[in-house]
Amino acid sequence: MGYTVEYNPELTKRYPKPKVTGHKIPVILIVSIILVIGIYLLTRDAIIELLVPGDTQVTTAAFSEMMGQIAAGESFKDAFFAFCEDIISNSY
Repeated sequence: MGYTVEYNPELTKRYPKPKVTGHKIPVILIVSIILVIGIYLLTRDAIIELLVPGDTQVTTAAFSEMMGQIAAGESFKDAFFAFCEDIISNSY
């Protein structure tokens, strides 16, 4: 014969267990991702200006030339020094 013991049966009605929903974490994750992408899109020009030293047009042109030199087979050291010389000579 089976039986159950309930010490305070009135507490189970007063304090019901909350229902567990698994949708909160994905919603928070999706909102966070959208927020990060939005902030990036609004500030990407400012980020590029922070990462690229000096005049951005001069630096990006010199970097492109350096990558071309490396792709053509020139050593990284020589291409990097040419990159630095281009930036210094065009900054004044």
